[in-house]
Amino acid sequence: MSPALRAQGAFEYDLGYYLRSIFGSRRSGSSNLSSAPSRKSSASCRSPNSEVLSGFLPTLCLRSFLNELSSRRPTALKALEDQSETYGPAVLRTFRSKCPGEWNGVKAEVGPDELLRPLREGGGEVKDQRHFDYLCYLLWRVAAREVEGSKERGELLAGVGRSVAGEVMKGSLASLPSEGKLSSIVTLAFKTILDEFVASGLVEGYRVQDGDGVVSGESGTFDPFDGYDDSDFELGREVNLVISLKRPAWLASALQVNGESGLFAPEFLAPALRESLGGTRVGCKPVQNYFVDDVYRPNPTEFYPTEELLQFTLFKK
Repeated sequence: MSPALRAQGAFEYDLGYYLRSIFGSRRSGSSNLSSAPSRKSSASCRSPNSEVLSGFLPTLCLRSFLNELSSRRPTALKALEDQSETYGPAVLRTFRSKCPGEWNGVKAEVGPDELLRPLREGGGEVKDQRHFDYLCYLLWRVAAREVEGSKERGELLAGVGRSVAGEVMKGSLASLPSEGKLSSIVTLAFKTILDEFVASGLVEGYRVQDGDGVVSGESGTFDPFDGYDDSDFELGREVNLVISLKRPAWLASALQVNGESGLFAPEFLAPALRESLGGTRVGCKPVQNYFVDDVYRPNPTEFYPTEELLQFTLFKK
């Protein structure tokens, strides 16, 4: 794979450019958040049959983020409750108007405070993609104000990634080789986590691209590497990988939070994948991500993303 690989289409759909055009984004680290979403998210809704979430993973992701944030900022839960009370009704109206219909496992008359219940131990599970997206927005809104430095934000996400990866790969981590080929280590770790995210409904599907932009795997398969990649890795060269996520459950909240508080927004899969390699000989640089509208539109304010691209740069430790 070419060391200079850049996510295909990223030039046209550069995240920062579009979000500044759409939302008038502030610089990363700003604590002056707007009082409520200024407009509906431009992310398109999922089809009704794909809004249902299942299993432990959706709630685990949200609780892991809140726990990690609370360990750094003990007042985080109180701040979240205050956000829910002050801005929750407006946020809820925005999310419900963008993607109407009854939320799975949530009664229509339930208010913002009740929607926070799954974040507490014993509070039940999040079973609807729109509920998940709504909670992501509130959590990251608080985090963007409480944690301003890029270094600490990175450490926060790394902690969430370790928690999620460790839980998903409980059995697989024991068999993940600390030595061995790049292809065998990354394939086992990444495929296990990606498949679990798809099974839970947090991602509708994924594709893997090689250095030439050729799709080498659809959901359920993961085979982006060849002998040349393993050889380059052993020689100390960087190996690049792009994973395309179809309609991640945090898409709308990521666009909205990015627009309000800079380039720090909901993300669970990228840190989980990166941290899954922690005990191996494979290192991973900070992951670059881009949101992609699969239809070219000459007007940059008409941006309706359906995919998120994750660009990984892997190297030998």
